[in-house]
Amino acid sequence: MSTTEILKEAYTLIDNKISQSTFIDISETIIDSLIKKFGKGTVSRYAGSDDTSEINNVLTHVIEVGSLKAMKDAGLIINTNTLTDRCIATAFIMNHSLAQVLKQKGAFNYSRDGYFTFDGVQILAGRIHELCGIHLSYNNLPQHVKNDTFTVDELFTFYLGDYYVKKNIPPFSIVCKPSVETINYGSIASEKNLADAMKSWENCLFDISNSQLRVSHNGEIIFESPLELIEADEIYETFLGNINSFQKFRFLKSGNTASLIMNAVHKKHQFTIASVLPHGFAITYTY
Repeated sequence: MSTTEILKEAYTLIDNKISQSTFIDISETIIDSLIKKFGKGTVSRYAGSDDTSEINNVLTHVIEVGSLKAMKDAGLIINTNTLTDRCIATAFIMNHSLAQVLKQKGAFNYSRDGYFTFDGVQILAGRIHELCGIHLSYNNLPQHVKNDTFTVDELFTFYLGDYYVKKNIPPFSIVCKPSVETINYGSIASEKNLADAMKSWENCLFDISNSQLRVSHNGEIIFESPLELIEADEIYETFLGNINSFQKFRFLKSGNTASLIMNAVHKKHQFTIASVLPHGFAITYTY
């Protein structure tokens, strides 16, 4: 089976209750924090290697504890004969998401699709299953045992809280009929039709805010998606949107400082709609 086929099967095993954006959000937020602390070169050196480092330790916990937190928040930790499969599926998706985000940021020096090999994923899935058991039995533990036992949320905060720092931006609204400035189809053949469809939105009415993107043509909504902020600095703000249950896209716009500069020099504003995958498509619009 291809990685794409395995991912579809994995999402089926978790009943599609954890969105792709959740996996990407956890991975990207923590990777961004690691790069900010250590620098991209250092993260690239240690990510996925056999060397002992804080970077590898944190990224391993993204798969183990991040998966556990995602399962708990989605209500997937229940006594059922499918719990083991759910742990493996969640760990596999998080392992894949982590590697893909690292590759997007130029911080992963390996050709494999996942951060760890499947054998490594199975080991981590076993640990996740053990932690699920602790979560299920927590309320029945004696108080003195509870005092020395982390809840799922406490585990996440303890191992990843210093790196999982969410960013906020002021509310914004973009209402425009943009033109296509540039289009890069990338090298993923399966995305070409999607890129062509989005290119055809040129001169349609875009209504964009912090939480949604809507495209209308002649008064009829032809595309609509929620947006979720995943990264922000003074130059760019990046959001995740939904194409369908399995496929996401990135929406990028100028940050506050960049917008002020563009206004000062009377330069047209831009935004970009792009694939979440390395070497995927990217369409830049101006308005």
